[in-house]
Amino acid sequence: PFANIPLKVEHPEWTFRTPWCTHADNGYWNFALDEVHDYALANLREVLERWPFDGLELDFARGVVFSSGEGWVNRDRLTDFLVRLQAMMRELAAQRDHPLLLAARVPETLVGCRFDGLDVERWVRDGLVDLLALGVRSLDVDLGDFRRVTAGTPVKLYPSLDDHHASDGYHNPG
Repeated sequence: PFANIPLKVEHPEWTFRTPWCTHADNGYWNFALDEVHDYALANLREVLERWPFDGLELDFARGVVFSSGEGWVNRDRLTDFLVRLQAMMRELAAQRDHPLLLAARVPETLVGCRFDGLDVERWVRDGLVDLLALGVRSLDVDLGDFRRVTAGTPVKLYPSLDDHHASDGYHNPG
C-alpha cells in the first residue's frame, strides 16, 4: 500500500483506513497527530511561499481527517491545526503586506460538521476562517444554522454543489 506516497510508506501509523475506500493506497492522514500537523503545515507553507496565492481552501467535505467515530472527540486537535495554520498565514501575509484568506469547505449541516470533528462554531468565534464553502454532495444545505453561527462576524458563506459526486458515475447530479 501507499506506493505513490513515500511518507505514508515510511509512517503508516500516521494514517487510518476507511471501510468505503478499497484501493491499495487507502489511508487518510490522521489529524489527531502532531506529526501530521507538522507535515501538512510544512507543505502549505511551501505552497504559500512559492506562489502568490490570495489564500487557501481546506476541503473537509470530500474526505475525513479522523477515523470513524473519532471526529468530535478530536475536534480540538483539528482546531489546534487551524490555529497554527492561521498564525503561519498571518506571518506570511505581514511579510507580503497582503492578506491571506482561509476558506474551509465543510459538510452541509453543523451536525455533519460535528460528526466529522469540525468545530465550525469555534472556528468562526476565534477568527480561524474567513470563508465557509458549505456542502458538496447535497442541495440540502442548512444555511440558517450557518448564518446563525456567522452572524455579526466577517466570515462569508458560500453554499456550493459539486456534481462530481453524482449517482451516475460523475456525469450528472442525481
